Amino acid sequence: MTTKKINKKRSPYQKLITCLGGIIVILGIFQVAVFVFFSSQSQELTEIAKKAQDLTTKRAQLNQELINQTSFSTLQNKATRLGFITVSRQKNVMPPKVIYLTRNNPIAAKTQSR
Repeated sequence: MTTKKINKKRSPYQKLITCLGGIIVILGIFQVAVFVFFSSQSQELTEIAKKAQDLTTKRAQLNQELINQTSFSTLQNKATRLGFITVSRQKNVMPPKVIYLTRNNPIAAKTQSR
């Protein structure tokens, strides 16, 4: 039995090697976990950056469309199609009567001048 006890005793270097081996295994597992975490974060960041770029492109397109739709020539063409006419195209139309608001008469009223 004494021989078994002697064989079971480990030298201090073996204990140190065992502890260092355990630490290396734990750090390896930690490194893999960190790698997996950051790789998934990188993928999400790439998706967010792509969405931001798409939104920026869409915004530029919408700004250009807004400028085109609100341009004077476009509005004039739409107004013509809807039946509005410009003053130069009107025939025998009297100028519009102006309604004035005064301090004495705060209600808008059409005044006739003859």
